[in-house]
Amino acid sequence: MARTLVIDTIEAAGRSFSSGEELLIAPQLKKFMVHFRRSTGYMGEYGFDWLRDEYIHPIVTVVKDHDGNPHNAKLALCDDVPDLKKEYKTTDVKNPISPYGKDYYPAWLTMYPDTPEAQNTHGNLIQTYGVSLNLEIEELEPLVVDPTELIFEASNPNIKIELKTPKLYLKNIISNTPTEVKWDSKVQKKIYTASYILKIKCKGNLTQHEEIKVFAKLNDQKEEVGKLMVFKNANYKELEFDITPVRIVRKGTVVSDQSAIEN
Repeated sequence: MARTLVIDTIEAAGRSFSSGEELLIAPQLKKFMVHFRRSTGYMGEYGFDWLRDEYIHPIVTVVKDHDGNPHNAKLALCDDVPDLKKEYKTTDVKNPISPYGKDYYPAWLTMYPDTPEAQNTHGNLIQTYGVSLNLEIEELEPLVVDPTELIFEASNPNIKIELKTPKLYLKNIISNTPTEVKWDSKVQKKIYTASYILKIKCKGNLTQHEEIKVFAKLNDQKEEVGKLMVFKNANYKELEFDITPVRIVRKGTVVSDQSAIEN
């Protein structure tokens, strides 16, 4: 609680406060969103997908536009941004959210169930020790050091969440320098990243898509600020496939930055 000293007599919330009286002011929960991201060194050992900024914002320089015309400037890589946003925000998503009125696009995690049956047939593919993920904090207003706690709740008991520490506080993440994300020649986002901050384990079959909700809690204030979707895996025997890296050029669009090509 913050404390302040009343200098002059005031009235507030139907009460009168005298000069010299000390007031207790409850801190307000700051506005931010939490995003799950795959960890550094990812080698395809589990499935992970999210809506990249460059898909929907002009961040990457392209040689041609979506119609094949010369462009040589930055352009969103998707030619139908509203449709793609809708796909990531609502399609198969349990309980879509819009923290503080902001559109939220959850990432998706796919992993094999860690069961005796799956161990017998797909043991080398199972993440027995869990999948380590990063977290990104997207600042919606200037953040401050306070006791805000991040709480994770899975919709299925087969999904286990392990934190590096007994409790995870926002202040431990925003102590790092944020990354500025720019498009249209100005900073649009500030992102704080926490690497290898938690592990996700799946100890049983998931017959439907599940979710991990993220809540921000400060005293009696609690707000859902993020979500991870976990793909159903009860049919894991039907999911065997080989992936061949390819380069896809949509409607003549050529990305000049090789790092933007997804494998």
